[in-house]
Amino acid sequence: MRSLAESIATGFGLTSRLRWSFPGAPLVSDASLVDLAKRSVPHYANLINPTPSMGGEDFLLYLRNMPGLFAFIGSNGRPNAASWHSPQYLGFDDMLSTAVLYYVNTALDVLKH
Repeated sequence: MRSLAESIATGFGLTSRLRWSFPGAPLVSDASLVDLAKRSVPHYANLINPTPSMGGEDFLLYLRNMPGLFAFIGSNGRPNAASWHSPQYLGFDDMLSTAVLYYVNTALDVLKH
């Protein structure tokens, strides 16, 4: 990164200074809750494994205090659908029942185990 910034600055007759900080942390769901969801979700929804991302998500602050499970619930399974954080994202009404099933079933599964 430093080399790239210096090269670009030099090309414009400038200098650069790069200060690197990493205040964030990765969001990692609790493995046992992920296992519960993998068994339950396919009965009522299409379960995907999202591609790891460098995007930020403040849900990780909750996970510092208790085990949790982060989930994308939405319309991304449809052709040409915008991603969840896009200004073009559309939440379809029919996804609400999936969200309710997800939260209720996950809570029930946790209580059973």
